[in-house]
Amino acid sequence: VNVGQLWIIRDVTVKICLFIMVIIESCIRSKLIQSNDNYEELFKSCHFPIKILNKYYETVYNTKADMYIEKKYIKEAIKEPILLNRNIKVNAMPIDAGYVVWLDNLSKMNLLLDKLNILKGQLLERNILLRAEIELEERKSRVEEKNKIIEKIMSENISSLAKMNNILEKNAKPDIEVLKRLCILGAYVKRKCNLLLLSYDNENILSKELEYCIRESMDSISKCNINCKFTSECNEIIPINHIIVLYDLFEDVVECMLSTFSDFIVDIFSKNDDLYVSMKLVYNMGNIPLKEYANQVLNNEKFKDMGGVYALDYIENEVHITMCILK
Repeated sequence: VNVGQLWIIRDVTVKICLFIMVIIESCIRSKLIQSNDNYEELFKSCHFPIKILNKYYETVYNTKADMYIEKKYIKEAIKEPILLNRNIKVNAMPIDAGYVVWLDNLSKMNLLLDKLNILKGQLLERNILLRAEIELEERKSRVEEKNKIIEKIMSENISSLAKMNNILEKNAKPDIEVLKRLCILGAYVKRKCNLLLLSYDNENILSKELEYCIRESMDSISKCNINCKFTSECNEIIPINHIIVLYDLFEDVVECMLSTFSDFIVDIFSKNDDLYVSMKLVYNMGNIPLKEYANQVLNNEKFKDMGGVYALDYIENEVHITMCILK
């Protein structure tokens, strides 16, 4: 290829490129190929409310959704968006040689917020009603639980209360001896109620509770001209039902033999993790009860069902009783 031929080839390439450019430009001018021009008409056809202002806040371009906004609001909106009313928010920002301003329609969002607020109010009312219902149920449950406790206390103490009532009916003007006997029964009923209340929250408690019960009963017995002595060396955790049964049996012994003994010695101790209650009753000669009678008092079905055992010994004018519920 010589230099002349090379020039011809290069010239043909340029001519082809120019020819293609002419064709494309002709298509653009004849609208056969769409181009990015006619921006003003495109902007006007927009349905979104927008204005383009010059630096004097005069409208240069405006969309189809025309709007009027006072200059003071535009100046405020340039700093931060403002609300014309509940549903219209004005936005503005600076651009080259002016500003652009547009409106946001918040009506749909506000409508949803209104619905949400209505639902919130309804939920709040339901929540208040539910809380009231729950509180009412809790109160009802507490009342029912208290009634159950009262019923159990009354049923467990009905015999002791009946004894107290009979004593008062037979003695319209009770003397000091009658009052002392009522004091013993009252101490027992008080302590028995306390044990029943503890049994609702505890299956096992310290054996000290039995010590407190017997000590208070012994204080009442000592007021009946009976010499009393009480010792206790125990601090084990045992079933509360065992304590209740042992205290009931202790009270049965006291009530059945109270009028005949002169000295009363009680000792509580533990042995091999079992709790023992030992009683020694000292009688004046001739007043000692029959052994069959003592066995009848101690032959308690509930005590036996729990594995309770007792030992009964007569030594001259003394009656020795030892009670225990074996584990």
